[in-house]
Amino acid sequence: MARNDEGVAGMGGAGLSFRWRPSPYFAFDLGTDLIGGSDYNGDDRVEISGSLSGMVYFNPQHRVQVYGIGGVHLAHAAVDRNSDDWDHTVAWTDDTVTRNYFGGQGGLGLEFRIARHFGMFVDGLAIVRTRVDSDEPEFVNTRTGESTNTSGAALFRTGVNFWW
Repeated sequence: MARNDEGVAGMGGAGLSFRWRPSPYFAFDLGTDLIGGSDYNGDDRVEISGSLSGMVYFNPQHRVQVYGIGGVHLAHAAVDRNSDDWDHTVAWTDDTVTRNYFGGQGGLGLEFRIARHFGMFVDGLAIVRTRVDSDEPEFVNTRTGESTNTSGAALFRTGVNFWW
């Protein structure tokens, strides 16, 4: 159960990645993202992540190329815990905590080759990760007492590619 009773959670950001494509069918993607917003718990969060992924192109000779992407994901978050405490005994807290995560990601995407050295892409990734810096649960269901440090997310990206 989210501590944010209004159910408002959303984050956005920007990223940069370098892709090396040693063959028409396969590429490596090394990337980083900076993301911020309101998380599942209703807290303000800024997160920086890094990933290393492999990409498989299913139709590399076409102007619109379909690819699968999957790899490892690392993240560091600074969270401003500015909402009710888990058991609602504290009316308001204002402290910043940091959290570190490790996990995996996978998804599908489309790449549009506009010119020989320029393209655009859009993809969607599913991310599953666990907190690695503490055993203190990040998510607690106050009704059942269940807790976990594992979380999932969906990430939708779009951008441009420069090839040389």
